[in-house]
Amino acid sequence: MRMHRCYYHDCRKMIPVGQRYCDEHRVDDDRKQTDKTYYWKRKRDDARREQLRFYKGKAWRSLRKVVLDRDINLCQYCKLNGRVTIADMVDHIVPREIDRSLELDIDNLVSSCNGCHRLKQDWEQKHYGTGNRNKIDSNALLIKDIHFIKDVFKRD
Repeated sequence: MRMHRCYYHDCRKMIPVGQRYCDEHRVDDDRKQTDKTYYWKRKRDDARREQLRFYKGKAWRSLRKVVLDRDINLCQYCKLNGRVTIADMVDHIVPREIDRSLELDIDNLVSSCNGCHRLKQDWEQKHYGTGNRNKIDSNALLIKDIHFIKDVFKRD
């Protein structure tokens, strides 16, 4: 019978070919598989699938490049407060969850750094009610100009 080592880090037990782990470490592998299953069921609902399809799509990827070129790869939120920061991503001024008709509108997109994007997401959750398990506020005023939310991006 052919044998090989257990795949668990630093385990030297020999097991038959076809098994990945020895009896001692098989429990850990089963738990990891259960965790993965839970993760995929939780993360891969219809809304997530649609979101992934949008951001992996050709239209978004090409428009994203255009916006980064237009903004010279600089964070437009930092620029409002006199800072110069390289942009990591492109952000929707009015979130996709609020108005789908603006998702590919170049005037609704700005280059953003990670820090400003995080600050804006926090602000959006309070203002619009976006994000996981939040109730969207349909009465919230749509802010289409980043100059009106300049104070959100002030950092000390």
